[in-house]
Amino acid sequence: MSKGLSITGIGAVSPAGWGVAPLMAALEAGVSLPLSEIERPLEDGTVRTPVLKVPADTSSVPKFPRLRRASPISKFAAAAAMEALGEERYQKSLAGEIRVGVIFTLTNGCVGYSNRFFGEVLKDPAVASPILFPETVFNAPSSHLSAMIGSRSPNDSLVGDGAGFFTGIDLAAEWIERG
Repeated sequence: MSKGLSITGIGAVSPAGWGVAPLMAALEAGVSLPLSEIERPLEDGTVRTPVLKVPADTSSVPKFPRLRRASPISKFAAAAAMEALGEERYQKSLAGEIRVGVIFTLTNGCVGYSNRFFGEVLKDPAVASPILFPETVFNAPSSHLSAMIGSRSPNDSLVGDGAGFFTGIDLAAEWIERG
């Protein structure tokens, strides 16, 4: 017996700003957001990649010990999730009054950490940090988020293409169907 799937809140962190309101305002205004560059040094030069960066204002990042040294993507996920949950549901999740499963969908993973790890391995395999193994960093944002909300429910990270969000919705429906 299906209990149904309901989306009861939304949150966003985007190049337009922190929160749904700045994102919607940028979309409605049709503004072009400014590009910046990420530089990656190589042996024979530097690769510059144009990117849309999230503004540096981190006042929306929840205060949680595991987020102090977390990657930006984990902080973005936490801020968006808190906006979507709202304070009341967040407190209910912490108290165990509601179950909140986490499905984190992304299109490219934590490439900064993977790039750093592989760079260290190539430069000097003896000093490559084991805390940066690529197979663990993809789930870091989801793991931090589940810990922050006190979730004792399922937690998955899905790395895919632009349609990955729909795969996440499908997985959520499957979880609900299974109880």
